[in-house]
Order: sequence, then structure tokens, then C-alpha cells
Amino acid sequence: MPIQDKEIFYQRVELDYSLNALEPYISKEIMEDHYNGNHKAYEKNLNLILASLEKNVKASIKENFLRPTQLLQNIENYEKLPISPEVKAGIRFYGGGLTNHNLFFSHLAPQNISSTEREENKRVGKKFLQELQNSGFDGLDGLKKELIKAAANNLIGDRYGGSYWAWLVLDKKTQKMKIIKTEYQDSPWMFNLIPLIGIDMWEHAYWKQYGVNKNDYTNNLVNHCLNWRLISDIHLQNTELK
Repeated sequence: MPIQDKEIFYQRVELDYSLNALEPYISKEIMEDHYNGNHKAYEKNLNLILASLEKNVKASIKENFLRPTQLLQNIENYEKLPISPEVKAGIRFYGGGLTNHNLFFSHLAPQNISSTEREENKRVGKKFLQELQNSGFDGLDGLKKELIKAAANNLIGDRYGGSYWAWLVLDKKTQKMKIIKTEYQDSPWMFNLIPLIGIDMWEHAYWKQYGVNKNDYTNNLVNHCLNWRLISDIHLQNTELK
């Protein structure tokens, strides 16, 4: 079956800041390669895979899985997603790559804004702070320290040589947050966890600027380049109001 190159199921997030807006912490060169190279490739290849499916399967995906996160949540459910193991592996990789990067680029905080706006991006809600405490974190500063440490340390048993993600996720069953890591492009959505923060630890995210100094990259990303107000809002949207 011929693949319709222009048949679009899902798209990457559009940036609301310029590619040099994260400097000096993340260079324009890295952002250009990362967003217009890697992220665009995940988007393209996922859509090519989905476009190659049988007509009835494509129609079902368009009707039942409006967001790529829903597709990943059902990746192991053959009744809802009747696809071959090879197609599933492709969706897992490219769909995870698209979804993971959509979050990553969405919650980065530009630096070329006013000091007032930068301070606003650091604000978090009372509920977020309360739930951090309930989840065992020593406040926002404690979370940052744990997230930096977890991200900078290689994923034990990673068979892809350092290609992994570090996450702050919300477990809706327990209503608690925790830090996890996933290898390759696996997404927390596949494990029924809601990602609040995603830190890309593939080398393309930092190597050209930081080299082997992953700790410097994670320090700068967490302490300067995350929009904590947005992260707090995502948490609020996904928790039960008390």
C-alpha cells in the first residue's frame, strides 16, 4: 500500500519562543538540531507508519485516539489497536519520541523575557507544593536536587548506551508524584503515569554544548529553563480537587 506522505495524524508542538531564547543555557545550535531535526523526524516517521496501515485501522485511530498520548496508553491493547509487533515497535519509538519532545519543548522557559516574566514562570501553586510534601519531597528545592541527580546518573541496564529520559510523573491511582527514568523513547503514558517534567538525556539534547558534563546540563535545565508555573498547572489539571 502506498504511503501518503501528507497524511497527518499527529503534529509536533509549535514553539512560542525563538530557538535562541534558552541561551546561554541551551544553545541555538542545539535547539535547531533538536527541534527541527530530531523532533521533526519523530513526527514524520510516526505519521508515515500510521499512514501505511489498513484503511479501517487508520479510521479507528483518527476516531478513537485524538492525541498521541492515547495511542501510547493503548499500545498493548490489541482489541483497540490491531497492529503487528513491528508496527507497535515503530509507534512505541516514534510516538514516544513525538510525545516526549512535545512535553519537553512545551515546558521550557525562555530567558529573553523580562525579569518579572521570569519570576512568574518560577511560581508554583500551593497545591503543588503541598502534594510535593505528601509525595516525600523536601519542597521544591528538594525536588530539584533529586531530579538533577537522577537525570545526570546513567540509567542502570540501559542497553542503548545513555539514551534515556528522567521524569517527574503523577500516579493518578495514588495521587502522588515520583521520579522515574525510561529508556530509549518510552513514555510514562505507556505505564499509566502522567508526565509533569521530562528531561531528555539523549546526547543530542546537550552534547554539543556540555560534552560529558551532564550534571551541568541538568543543573541549568532544572534551575533556569523549566517553566514551573506551567508544570504546577499541569499537575493541578490532572489531580482531583480536594
